[in-house]
This record gives sequence, structure tokens and C-alpha cells, in this order.
Amino acid sequence: MLTSASPARMLLAVFVLLLPGALCAEARQAAGSIDFPASEITAISTRYAGSPQNWPVVNSLADYNPQTNRFYLTSEDIRLLAEFRNGFENVTESRTLYTSLIDRGARVLAREELEQLESKFDRYRALVNAAEIAQSNTMAARIKTFSAEVDAIVDERRLMSVEARLEERENIVQSRSGLLGRWADADTGDLFRQDDGIRTGEESQARLEFVDGSDITLSASTTAVIRKSSVDRITNRSEVDIELSSGGVLTRLSAAARNQATFNLETPTSSSQVNSSSFWAESRSGEISTFSNYDGIVLVSASNEEVMLSENEGTIVRRGQGPSAPIRLLPAPNTNWSRPDTVIYLNQIELQWAAVSGARRYEIDLARRDTFLGNVRTQATTVPAVTISDIPRGLNYVRIRAFDDNDLRGIDSRTLQVLYVESTSPPPLILDSPFRPDVIYTFERSLEISGTTEAGTTLRLNGEQQRVNRDGRFSAGVHLPGDELSVTINVTNPAGLSRELSRTIRYVDVPRLFDLNWSAPFQNGELRRMPRMLVRGSAYHFMNVEVQLNGQLLRQRTGNNGDWAIQFEPDEAESVTIRFVDRDSGNTISERTYPFTPIR
Repeated sequence: MLTSASPARMLLAVFVLLLPGALCAEARQAAGSIDFPASEITAISTRYAGSPQNWPVVNSLADYNPQTNRFYLTSEDIRLLAEFRNGFENVTESRTLYTSLIDRGARVLAREELEQLESKFDRYRALVNAAEIAQSNTMAARIKTFSAEVDAIVDERRLMSVEARLEERENIVQSRSGLLGRWADADTGDLFRQDDGIRTGEESQARLEFVDGSDITLSASTTAVIRKSSVDRITNRSEVDIELSSGGVLTRLSAAARNQATFNLETPTSSSQVNSSSFWAESRSGEISTFSNYDGIVLVSASNEEVMLSENEGTIVRRGQGPSAPIRLLPAPNTNWSRPDTVIYLNQIELQWAAVSGARRYEIDLARRDTFLGNVRTQATTVPAVTISDIPRGLNYVRIRAFDDNDLRGIDSRTLQVLYVESTSPPPLILDSPFRPDVIYTFERSLEISGTTEAGTTLRLNGEQQRVNRDGRFSAGVHLPGDELSVTINVTNPAGLSRELSRTIRYVDVPRLFDLNWSAPFQNGELRRMPRMLVRGSAYHFMNVEVQLNGQLLRQRTGNNGDWAIQFEPDEAESVTIRFVDRDSGNTISERTYPFTPIR
């Protein structure tokens, strides 16, 4: 039994997961062990290890038979998987508790402990991916204990006064304690109380998070003051008032805040009561404010007038005037991305999208997190195209939005995931041929060569480019004018790294193989038995011919032109089998059995 996954087996399992087709239900269970086809590894992982993501654990325990493409788990393997699954379920419960902790203000009240818990989650997943079963079980137990400790800490610290915390910052960010304090550089982790202020410089950003899980993201050149931040410990309702002096803020209310909080936003020209999970406000020169609501309801008041903004509506407030009637926000730009994620091997990407009617300009965000909270890089353009350069290694997220003539911020596009990989190895190239590695047999003059490679690669067969599907699968047609053809398959990824395979395709004419000449009468598919018999035929130069009867096996190489002849004595055999075998690999290419006429 294998106790750890070799790189070859891990790679094999990865490509098994890429193979197309629905899961079958052929897994057999007997005497506490199971035997299942490779195509079922994700289903077996779900059943015995708790999740399809845990397939490395199943792969490490199972014995694999490459001839049948099947896995085998013993009863002891299944017992070990049961122990692992118990630990995995504890981790799953702890992740649910983790979400609850965030809703209860853990990012402010127990930030360091929460980061430790996140680190343990990451470590657990790394151990699972490496199929370190014993260590992952130990880590699962630690996670269960530690998450309970963090739960108790949050409950204890919730007795403190409500505070906001500076979660993320980029470039110049300053804070001020109270209304009369002096502005000083702010650091991540700084706490904010009533009447504290925060401001950002040019090309700078900051994000404040509140105990109830709500947050505000300050754009460049923004100044804001926390006028009030309190919570009723009996009803658990909170009240937050933010004054936006200048610049722009994106407000996000958690589900708990929308149900049990009052969130007010003041600008020099208006007052807004927010009950929205996503709301943008901007104050320009103290004379005009714009509002864009993406979800829920926002009530905007100014000059004794008010307007209710529903989802995807905005309004404009000029000093001394009431808010404008609701304006429909510009729709999300249609990116026409064929898929929501892409892999790049150079640190830049060119994006294009359909022009939005009524758009005066566009903004493109690049972030390391799909929430686009903090450390977001924003580019502006007046045309529906942009080149994003200096993309960080790893996974990044991109979104686009349009602004109208009133400079109302429109709806964000769907998010594109951009994975930047500095490739150091050539892409994989796996063919589906069931025969020996360097030869493909076909019984037709035309055939399909199929396999799997890395998505996004360029594949050529004998110099002609072929299509590679989004999952890395490919299939190319080949025609054989003669009995043998050499083909070369090359794959190259965007980084210029290549892998190449060469194959010999051999055409086999089955009727030719069994156009046999017998020394005995042959009629109606039966042979007349003779004391000594001779059979002759014409095959191919790369074959051996085998004659099998009564447990006796006679073998002969074919000549350079494929001709062959074998003499044998049938004795009391009921039939004779003629078999054509590949000389190098031993693979049986075709065979037939001929019965002898019964003796009457």
C-alpha cells in the first residue's frame, strides 16, 4: 500500500479529474474494501473524505492499477479515511463559527487571534493537499480547540466600547484623535472612537471596519470623521454616524448591521440614512455630492427634501438644493470574457469591453482580494480598453465600471480572476492512446488523436495549429494515406515553454490479417482436422503471430513484407486461435478463434 502520494501518481490523479464525462456508479464494495474506476475519485472523496477537494488523501491511500485505470482501498484505508473525515467535519464547523465571529466584530475585537485561526485553516488545507493525514488530523483538533477560545475572547471583549479599526491602508493615511487632535500617520490596527478622524492622500486608500462587520473604504483625497459609534448591549443594536468632508467612500453593511443598526452618512450638502450592503458617496469641493446605491435602500435628505434610492439608483445634491430625482445608474460594462478567469505568464494583460451608452469615462480596479477592500489599484480611461501592467504574482481580481455625465458611479462588471504565474516548466501533454507510448494503432484510415494539456497553450500537430478547449482537452483529426505515419505534437504556453511528443501511427487492415490460407479444408467457419496443418497469411512487419491450442503456444515473427507461416498438430484440440501481437509492447492487436469440425 502506498503511504504517500508520489509526484507521478498525484499528476495522474489531476489529469483524471480533467477527463470529461459524467461519473459512473461502478464502485464495488466487498469485505470492507472498495475497488473503483479513476473517474470516480471525486465521488469517492466526497463520500469517504468529506469533500471532493480532499482527493489527495484518497489518492495517497489507494493502490492504483494503471492497466485497468482503477483504484483499490482496503478496510484499513477506509478506517483511516473515517478518522480523517471526523477531523474535516470539525474544521468545517470551525469555519462556520469563524463566519459568526466576523459578524460579531472579531476583526476589530480579536484581530490577531482571528489571523492565527486563518493561518491554521491555511495550514490544514496545505497538509490535506500534501496528503499528510496524521498531521492534518492533529491540526483539525487544534483548530476546534482554538476556535472555541477565540469565540470566548470575542464575547468577553464585546463588553468594551464600540470601536472601528484601520484594517488596510495604502500610501498616505493619517488619523486624528478627537475633534482637536493633530493629524498623524496612521497604522494598520489603529482603533477609532467617537469624533476621531481619518484622511487619505493622493493615490491613497484606507478601510475602516466596525464591530458589526460593516466597513467603509476611503478613496484617494478623502477626509471623514466618526461622529458617533455606539451599541446597545441589551438589544445588540448599533448606531454609526460618519461625516464625509471631502472625497469618496464605499460603504458596505453586513447582514447583521442592515437588520440591527442605524448607519448615517453626512456630507456638506446632505444627510443619508443607509440600509444597503453596497453604497457609494462622494463629496466634491463641498458644493456637490453624488450617491450611487447598489443594493437595499438609501434615504438621502437635503434642504428639507428627501429622496429614496432603490437598488441601482443614484442622486445628485448641490449646495442649497434638494436631491435630484432618482437616476438610473449605468449598467455594468459587458466584458465578453469567455470565462471568468484567465492565466497569464507575463505581468500585464490587455482588456477590452463593449462601450456603455452614456458613459463619459471608465474605472478599472485591480485587487488581491475578491472583495476589493483595501489595496485596490484603480486606472481611468475614456475608451473601452486598457492595459494593466505590473500585475503581482498569484491570484488577482479585476472589475470595470462606467461613469455618466453627472459623474455618477455605475454598476461594477462581473469580476475577472487573473492568475499570474511565472512559468518555469513546460506544459503537460498527455495522450489518450491505450497502446504503447510511441505507437498508435488505427483500424480506419482516419482517426482522432486526443489528450489533455494546460489550458491556454498553443498546440500544433505536424506544424498545424489545433484547438485547445478551456479545460485543456484537445482532439485533432489525422488521415493515413499509407500503412504508417509519423506525427509530432507540440504545446507551447504563453511564456514560450514547450513540450513535444512524437508518435507513429500504424494502420491495421483486419480483413488482411485474417485472409488466411489453410492446408486443410475450411468451410462455414470450421476447419477439418488433419494430423499436421499449415496456416499462412500476410500481416505487418511489426507483428508477431501466435497460434494457440490445447495450452500450446506457437509464435513466429513476420517477415519484412509481413508474410508468415506456422505449422502445427491439432491433436484433440477443439479449436485454434490465431493472434496478432505488437512485437515490442506485447499488446494484442486482434485475434480470432477457429473451431474444428466435430468428429462424427
